Amino acid sequence: MRWKPLLAGLLAIILILGYASSAQQEKVTITGWVMVPAVESSDKGVLINITVTITIPGSGVIRVVGERGAGTVGETTRTSMVMAVKTGSLYAGYYWGSLDATIRIGTREEVEGPSGGFAIALLTYLMLVTHSNVGIKGFVVTGAISPDGLASKVGGVSIKCRVAQESGYTLILPLANVNNVGPQCRSMIPVGGLLSGLRSVKGAPEVSIKASYPLPGEYNRSMRETAQRYIGEAEKLLGNLRGARTPWTLEWVEGNITRARDLVDEHPYAAASLAFVAYVVALQSHYYVQLEERGVRWAREEISRLKSEVERLKGGLDSKPRSGSVYYLEFLATAYSRLADANSTLYSVESLIAKGLYTPADVARDLGFAVARLDTVRTWVSIAERLREEKPVIREDLAKTIALIFGDYVRSSVEYASELVKYMIRAYNIPEEEAAYLNTYLDVVRGLLERADREASKGNYLAAVGFYREALSKSLSRIFVPRDVTERDLVDGYLSELSNLQSLLTIAIASRGLTSGLAPAYADYAMVRYRLGDYELSLGLLEEAVASTILWYTLALKAASLAGPIEGVALAASPPPTTPGSNALDFYVVVTLAILLSFLLGVTFSAWLSSRATRFT
Repeated sequence: MRWKPLLAGLLAIILILGYASSAQQEKVTITGWVMVPAVESSDKGVLINITVTITIPGSGVIRVVGERGAGTVGETTRTSMVMAVKTGSLYAGYYWGSLDATIRIGTREEVEGPSGGFAIALLTYLMLVTHSNVGIKGFVVTGAISPDGLASKVGGVSIKCRVAQESGYTLILPLANVNNVGPQCRSMIPVGGLLSGLRSVKGAPEVSIKASYPLPGEYNRSMRETAQRYIGEAEKLLGNLRGARTPWTLEWVEGNITRARDLVDEHPYAAASLAFVAYVVALQSHYYVQLEERGVRWAREEISRLKSEVERLKGGLDSKPRSGSVYYLEFLATAYSRLADANSTLYSVESLIAKGLYTPADVARDLGFAVARLDTVRTWVSIAERLREEKPVIREDLAKTIALIFGDYVRSSVEYASELVKYMIRAYNIPEEEAAYLNTYLDVVRGLLERADREASKGNYLAAVGFYREALSKSLSRIFVPRDVTERDLVDGYLSELSNLQSLLTIAIASRGLTSGLAPAYADYAMVRYRLGDYELSLGLLEEAVASTILWYTLALKAASLAGPIEGVALAASPPPTTPGSNALDFYVVVTLAILLSFLLGVTFSAWLSSRATRFT
């Protein structure tokens, strides 16, 4: 159509004018407001006005206060609001360290809980993409915010809906809460996250943003080889286990081998993952038989041998060059996190044996997992070395920038997760077994963060990046994943939202020549798991894909401008991400372009302000 070139030209002009006008501003302050419902008692609700004031440029200070100051704001509320501002600004294309924000909660009462987080993330996002004072009119918003931009489940939604309706508002609530409101809740809009939330308050039609890019041929060849190797190893172990009694079902192993073989050509990473889990269980079964025959003394000798292998692999990793392609750095960082998995598992099982608190199945499970994890370390190192010369090439000193900026985002996420778990256990009367699981999982996430910080303090920024990414991925897939989302229609809604968020970030990093090797692989595996009916796992895998994209996106926010290359990066001549066509109305194209324009303008403005803030300080 003729208007399409015209529209593209107009958008380019607006982008240039927006950048030029922003460059003349010294300091900008914008304010927004939103109404948030709160539960006062078992049958009474109240609406609270929350205002957000953002000043740019700033130094990354985010304050949360009530009408009587910060002392009336509980830690769960404070950490959720801080995370909300960072998440909203991230998706709007702003580095949160280049702005200051004050969230003022309009009540003199003490406030505690995460249910205002999504409202603040949505408001921050809206303020920054429009660059103006805004209010969310006609709606009240509830929901916890996930660091990847999803709206997560909260309590008391029936009361919140009632108070919203009585006051003439429509309630925006998380998709995960639709089964918690009764038929009396007539004015509500369930949303999956920031993009669908923005659509709702703006009255825009649903838009699907799809972006993808091809991974290097060598990557896919390597994954196919890996899948075939794990299939062969698992089958060899199964052949030696015929007739043996083990705690694990060997037919399940055979089923995964068959699925992996069927997928190896079209979905190489998914095939390698399925073959890997088959290999793990086959190894665990092998160790169980060995323990039954040789006893715990043999297990101690095996642990000692494997710990020596950990040290050898660690030395090899530490000696690798610290500059190379995005894939090279990402995969080496992944190898560090896999090595830490193996090491912590070995120390854990060694402690259990020393205390006598074990069964043969416990020891076999951990030994099999540790051996398999060590194998993945070798695999990721091998693939990394094959792809080291791919473009773009990142200099060694840029790894520090990545670790510091991405680490800051992850640290806020883990701090928020810690408070959220404590709040959930206290407020929702979570069963003791589930509470113990959450706390154990949280300890794992905190341990990864502490390990990342230690590596960063020693100057091993590449290892730190691996541990930061793992901490964010694990918190997203287990702590922030919307609770009780198992029904297909709810999973579909969240998967669609995550896919849109992922595509938005993908367009941003790919326009800078940055591409994650893990993100598209996780996304593809998520869809494979979805087709197998593993809905919860598919959602977790797609969240891992978003986490891997955020890793490189934070670098783009901090170090890039649209006018030139990232310092320290040799850009690729690779094609930009593709957005598959469809038979949708042209209006959908216009809306999509408008969203992307706002996003790109935010990146431009943020990059300029970040550089000014650096000069000012």
